Amino acid sequence: MAKRLSTGVTAIDRNIGGGVFAGSIVVLLADPDSQSEPLLHEFMEERPTAYITTLRTEAAVRDDLDRSLRNNDYTVQYAGIDTPIDNANRVVQQVDGQANVIVDTLNPLEATGERNRYVNFLNQFKTHLVNTGGVGVLHCTGLDAPALRETTLTIADAVWRLEMTVKGNSVENFLRVSKLRGGDPADETIKLDLGEEVAVDTSRDIA
Repeated sequence: MAKRLSTGVTAIDRNIGGGVFAGSIVVLLADPDSQSEPLLHEFMEERPTAYITTLRTEAAVRDDLDRSLRNNDYTVQYAGIDTPIDNANRVVQQVDGQANVIVDTLNPLEATGERNRYVNFLNQFKTHLVNTGGVGVLHCTGLDAPALRETTLTIADAVWRLEMTVKGNSVENFLRVSKLRGGDPADETIKLDLGEEVAVDTSRDIA
């Protein structure tokens, strides 16, 4: 039986059979103005992490993580503007041992339009994760999908969709697992409280 790795959120682990499979590529889809980053942080509390930033500076990301995480077992590297796919791949191949590899956000890589190079990157990423027993998290944002978003979703092993709704003065967040290769996707949407720590919101029935 394939090993499962915790997501850092008990309710999510429970809904997908105990966690994500080791060697998986997980896509986290969210609007750019949503509170999706706490989900990345929960992943990071579980294992060492190589964090690849594509838009924000390394200093800005480190400052955020230093304030948000309980541990400091991570590295942050910037993918650059000119050759983000090549630079991201270089970071991935340097990761040794069971770890998270987070790309935040994936959009600049998807927007290059270089389909063959991008497919090669994702396949090499997957192979490296399988060999090391780690997990990759691709943070995808945007109201308008980049050119290669379909390719991302096709190759990904799991797809999480964070959906935000505003009701009166309150903001509600729901997580839907729409794809889980090798397992059964969650049969219910999970209502999350994205506060200091991610938890299930039990103030009302789970939709």
